[in-house]
Amino acid sequence: MAYSINPYHIQKSYLYQLYISDVMCQALESEIVAHEPLMEAVTNMAHHMVAKKHPAEHDIESKLSSLMSDLQQLKELTAERKLKLTDAVESQTVCCYFSTKFFTRHAVSITSSPIKDIPVTPK
Repeated sequence: MAYSINPYHIQKSYLYQLYISDVMCQALESEIVAHEPLMEAVTNMAHHMVAKKHPAEHDIESKLSSLMSDLQQLKELTAERKLKLTDAVESQTVCCYFSTKFFTRHAVSITSSPIKDIPVTPK
């Protein structure tokens, strides 16, 4: 019995993996948004400490600057990942559609084509 590989199933599996990655990306975005009030509170406290001339004001400013830079970079990378995932899902959906059409057209043409009588010689 011959086993044939249907490209549709492979691409369907890949689409599922992309879907899972998209869900994880949405969870990360939600996590970032959920922590924004905390980040705002930390930022306000740091500005307040710097304004009151805290002895470690230079360290506070550098840590705050680093924290804000890291947060901005995280948001940018998350947005970029989301865009790439969206593009990948769209591309894979189109590819899956056309390969399914191709597979079914050729599978039908192979199974419906007349097969010539092939003489079988006994051994």
